[in-house]
Parts: sequence; C-alpha cells; structure tokens
Amino acid sequence: MALSKEAKTGIIVTGALIIFYVGFNFLRGIEVFSSKAHYYALFDNIDGLTESNPVIINGLHIGRISKIRLDQKRNKIIVELQVPDDLILTDQSTALLINSDFLGSKAITLRLEKSGMVLQPEDTLRSEVDPSITEFLMENAQPLASSLNTAIRSINEVLGEFNESSATIGEILESAKNTTQSVQGMMEENRRDLRRISTNLALLSENLIAISEQVPATMSKINAVADTLQSVELQATLSIVNQTLEEVQTFTRKLN
Repeated sequence: MALSKEAKTGIIVTGALIIFYVGFNFLRGIEVFSSKAHYYALFDNIDGLTESNPVIINGLHIGRISKIRLDQKRNKIIVELQVPDDLILTDQSTALLINSDFLGSKAITLRLEKSGMVLQPEDTLRSEVDPSITEFLMENAQPLASSLNTAIRSINEVLGEFNESSATIGEILESAKNTTQSVQGMMEENRRDLRRISTNLALLSENLIAISEQVPATMSKINAVADTLQSVELQATLSIVNQTLEEVQTFTRKLN
C-alpha cells in the first residue's frame, strides 16, 4: 500500500526527532539505549555541582548526575546518580563530592566497599565532601596572606620615603628648570653673536672675491713694469759697453 505524502512527512519528522534526541543525550553523556540504575546521596552543600556532572570510579567516567533537588524538610540537597545497573553498591560505599580539576569543576566519585549489605536501585548512599582542596587552600592561605602583608608594608615604606624626599625632588626639578632657562638665554645671546660673525665673514669673503678678481690685472701690470725695467737696464748696459769699445779703439789707434 502506497503511503501518502503526509505519512511520509510524519515518518521523516519522527525519525529526525529521535535522531536529535539520541544525539543530544549522547553529547550530554547519556546512553539512551543502555539500562541504568539510580541511587541517591544527601549533601548539606554541593558547592556548585550541577546536573550532567560526571560520576567517577577510580578515574573512570561510569555515569552522571541526573537530577538535583532540595529536601526542605531535612534541609538537604538530594543528588540523583545514574550509573550502570550492573554496578554493585553496598551500604558501606560512599559518594564523595570532589573537584575534578583545578578550575573548580565538580564531580561525584564512588568509593566502593565489598563489605556490607548490597543496595538496591533508588537507595541512598553515604555521602562525604572531599576536604583535600579546602585543606590545601587553608594551609597555603596563611603564608600567602603573610607574604601579601610583607609586600604591602614594603610598598608603604617606599611610598613614605618618596613622600619625605618629594621636597628635595621638587628643589632639584626647580634648579634644573632655572638652569635650562639660563642655558636658553646664553644660547639666545650667542645666537646673536653668531649672526654678526657670520655676516662679517660673508662681507669678508665678498671682499676677498673682489680682490681675487683684480689680482690678474695687477699681475699683468707688474709683469709689464718688470719687462720695462729689464729693457731699460739692458739698453744702459749696451750703451756703456759701446762707449767702452769706442774708448778701447781710440786708445789702440793712439798706440799705433
């Protein structure tokens, strides 16, 4: 018989819901198709324990916290533990509330005891709170507090010394400020002198440049004068030589 579209749609939706339910519970650590037994434990304070937190035996995750509720008559917290139905618990077994990690996550660990009467599902276990973390914190709280007090006293002493020396520091800063102002004044005066010196140097360089431009002409004139002097001296010497030669000729003629 062919199914209608409505029937097919209903089957698909039902299958999807079943798959979603099974997957959701699987992610929460709940095995839907396995048989489970439930036991109870009473605590005065569960210290942040929540539903779905693990139930552990010797480090093995064997179950979970399925429900937590308040018993107002006895002022107790009733914690329901879901564990495998083949787990044998006795009245000497203990449900111990512990910190499962350093971040403070909670868990119930079961301490199994073979002696005693075997419990049945829905029975109540003995319960305890693991004091190890609390004791550790208490043991280390005092040294830590002492260290903090010592550090605070040291900081206060440093701040006190700083307050006492604040006046001296203020004087030093004021002196440094005055020195800076004096240096700035000297720099202003020297800057004016440097401006005058640079101006004079500029004028001197301009004059030197002008003089250097006139040097070639002056050298030409000097060279011309030197040439003239040389020619005059040469002519005078030649005249003297000619005169001497004439006198020698005259003397020679007289001797002849």
